[in-house]
Amino acid sequence: MALFTELAGGPKDRETLRGRLGLHERSAHDFLDALVALGFLERQDGVYANAPATDVFLDRNKPSYIVYESIIDDDRSQNGRWISGTGRVGTAVARADFQTPHSPRLLGGL
Repeated sequence: MALFTELAGGPKDRETLRGRLGLHERSAHDFLDALVALGFLERQDGVYANAPATDVFLDRNKPSYIVYESIIDDDRSQNGRWISGTGRVGTAVARADFQTPHSPRLLGGL
């Protein structure tokens, strides 16, 4: 789902997002509001927009786009790594060190 990329084009109301992303009518409200509560989205007067850090790091069309790729090591421990939109692979990080994209530690206090 390209929710954050969709919202990078500008704020949209729930019904517009539902139609464009194929979200189920009954769960769309809870899903979007959960992302507001987690700090990924902002909502004002029923219109949703990316939070500033979300817009920078989770829009697939930006070179600053990053994703967390979960990997299973040979010893079956789960680790992961951050991968940027330019294809650079970041340093592997233990699962316990996982940070959400709006984390001040990850973003250096942005």
